[in-house]
Amino acid sequence: MWEEITDNVYAAFGADNSANAYVLVGKQTALIDTGLVQSSRQLKEGLASIGLTPKDVNLILHTHGHIDNIASDYLFPKAQVWMHPGDALYVNAKDAQFAHLEKVGVKENKWMPVHQTFTEKQKFDLGNLSVQVLFTPGHTKGSVSFMEENKRLLFCGDALFATGLGRWDLLTGNKPQVISSARKILFSSPKMILPGHGLPMKARGSASIARQLERLMTEELPENFV
Repeated sequence: MWEEITDNVYAAFGADNSANAYVLVGKQTALIDTGLVQSSRQLKEGLASIGLTPKDVNLILHTHGHIDNIASDYLFPKAQVWMHPGDALYVNAKDAQFAHLEKVGVKENKWMPVHQTFTEKQKFDLGNLSVQVLFTPGHTKGSVSFMEENKRLLFCGDALFATGLGRWDLLTGNKPQVISSARKILFSSPKMILPGHGLPMKARGSASIARQLERLMTEELPENFV
C-alpha cells in the first residue's frame, strides 16, 4: 500500500516482513529505508504515481542495516546511501549473519555499499523538509531515527514497532539501549511516529509506548520483525 502521509511525504508500507519505506520529496528526494526485494515493484510503482523514477532519488537514509531495510537499495543507482557507522561496518563487510539474510528467507543480496555515515544530530536540508538524525541504538548498535523538524514526523525504524518496543535479541542488540532510545523518541515530542513496520502512530501511540515502557521488565520479546 502506498499512502501520502502529509505534503511531500509518502509511505510504502511493507508486506511479508519487509520494512516500510518512506519517500520525502523536496529539492532533493530522500528515501528512508528501501525494504525487501519483493517490495521493489510496489516501491517503483509508488514513485511513478507521484511522477518520479528510481533515478530521481538522491539520498537513501537507513535506520539500520538489516536486510529488510536495505535489500532494494540496488534500484537506486544514483542515490547516496547513508547509515550509522556502527551498522555500516557490517553491511560493507557483507555480513550475512548481521543482516539476517536467512531470517527472512533471503539467501543472497546485491549488497549495495554504504557511501557515507551519520553523525548525531546531523541535518539534511531537503528544501521544504528538514531531517535531523537521532542516535537510537538498541535494536542494533547503529540504529538511528529521523526527525522531520517542520512537521515533527519521527521515523524510528525498528527502535519502535507500531505495537510497542523494538526487539533487542538480534546481533548487536541491547535491551537497556532499546528502553533508553524509546524514551529519547518520546521526549523529542513527535506529532507522529512512523515505524519501520506497521502503521503510523499519533499522540495516542506515544501513550501506548509509554505504557509499554512501564511494563517492559515483565513482558516477553516484542514481535518477530528483523
